[in-house]
Amino acid sequence: MFHWGLTQRLFVMTSTISIAVLAIMALYGYNSAHKALERQIASNISSLNDRTLSYVDSYVESAQSLGRMIAADRGTGIRQSERIGILINTFSQTLYPVARTIYYIPANGEVISTRQTYYDIMGNKMLPLLAESAQDSLTGLAWSQPYHSPVSGDTVAFSLAVEDQPNDEKGVLVIELDLGYIKNDLDRFLHKGNQSYLLMTSEGNVILFNRNTDLLQYENDTLRTSIAPQMIAELADCPQGISYLPKEAPSLLVTRSPINRLGWSLFTLVNSDSIFAAYNKTLTRTYINAGILILVVLLGVCFFLSRKFVSPIRELDEKMSHFSKTQLNEPLPVKRSDEIGHLTESYNQMLMRLKRLIREVKQSEKEKQNYKIQMLQSQIKPHFLYNTLACIRSLAKQNRMEEIRETISSLVGLLAYTFDKTDDFVTINEEIQSLKKYIQIQHMRYGDVFHIEYQISPDTSECYCPKLTLQPIVENAIFHGILPAEENGAIRIETKIYNEELHIFVKDNGIGFSADRFEKILAGIEPDNNSNAFNHVGLKNVNNRIILNYGDTYGIHIL
Repeated sequence: MFHWGLTQRLFVMTSTISIAVLAIMALYGYNSAHKALERQIASNISSLNDRTLSYVDSYVESAQSLGRMIAADRGTGIRQSERIGILINTFSQTLYPVARTIYYIPANGEVISTRQTYYDIMGNKMLPLLAESAQDSLTGLAWSQPYHSPVSGDTVAFSLAVEDQPNDEKGVLVIELDLGYIKNDLDRFLHKGNQSYLLMTSEGNVILFNRNTDLLQYENDTLRTSIAPQMIAELADCPQGISYLPKEAPSLLVTRSPINRLGWSLFTLVNSDSIFAAYNKTLTRTYINAGILILVVLLGVCFFLSRKFVSPIRELDEKMSHFSKTQLNEPLPVKRSDEIGHLTESYNQMLMRLKRLIREVKQSEKEKQNYKIQMLQSQIKPHFLYNTLACIRSLAKQNRMEEIRETISSLVGLLAYTFDKTDDFVTINEEIQSLKKYIQIQHMRYGDVFHIEYQISPDTSECYCPKLTLQPIVENAIFHGILPAEENGAIRIETKIYNEELHIFVKDNGIGFSADRFEKILAGIEPDNNSNAFNHVGLKNVNNRIILNYGDTYGIHIL
């Protein structure tokens, strides 16, 4: 029968309370965060709308300023219509490409345009209406609703009454703005994957929108040339600020800007489902992580209470059982002054002494192994020196001074490389340079009975390997493979990187030896002796040093 102890009771109680508090906090936090996110989105979009409308207003103001500047110019000697015709062509570049086309309509009805040829061919039926609205305006200034101009394309027009001398009859200056150019700017500011926009007049006429979005409803979903009247009506009813269009799919978060000087409103539409779906996913992941963290903390508290109040002796027994399995733990904290505290302190002292002894033994073994490696590297065989010196003497008798210098230089370099105790590891490039000195000496002794080829991959030249790795292997190839064959031999050394591991291949065309004999040499069953060898570092020694430094999976292998 299961017995509910103090630890289990504390765990159930604290878990229940914590989960309940966590659920309440999660619900409250979700609602608060949702509202805060909504306010932040609305604030960001409203600020963006204000800046964008200011950008549009700057176009409007520029058009009006240009019109007033042309109208205010007072020239002499020519008629007003002729003068304004000159001015609009002069100043048309000032507002290009926003001002698509500028017209001047004098009292006689003759039209002067910056795009005269296009106008003469296509005409513009809106000009009389625009002239009439400017003349009827108390200020002499009027803006049109959006329309399609044969000359300028989709546009809105600014018209201004201008006094025409000398009879004081009024002409009209008309500037058509390029809505396509303004639309490109609005696209850059407001059109994103889950966000789009719509610019509409106070009369409900749509000025601009982006047809490359699924957030809007269209009269014709294929052509997408106009917005559905139902959606226009719904947007027109939206108040200034943030609101929702729940009838749409997906649900749209709509932000309406204040009306600008022309009575235009900018609507920004955001796919609220996509925004809050990502938010809900993030929030859920956050609460799951928080819940896991709280559960871990609860388990930690329960374990602490158990160690503190229930089972200090059990903990010591557990540590001692690990000790018997050679698992050395960290010392136990001594938090009691009674017998258990004294026992814990004695255990800690014994543990520290044992760790110190283990470190000393490991250090001693490491020093012994390093000494052994150094001794093996430094044991130069006398036969090699004798034969090399004899070769130098023979060269001297033949007065071959250049070859003597080269051989002595190679011997000195080889001895210096071998006796150097500072580096146990060298780069492949350094090992190859030492090997070339050894090969030069052997060529002096045996002539051209063999040649050697190096295929060193550039990405391996700076890789490190134990010193005197290649020389014993090449030496074995010469004396046990090529010389017994009594014919011209070839040795090729190749280095490559496979799976971030260095592979060195030494290939020769000698007589070779069997895999069985190779395994016996590596195991030490068959000696690897050669009186003509440079040193006592044979295949077995090279293999053991590789295993010692890199692990049992590495070493010398015969292919």
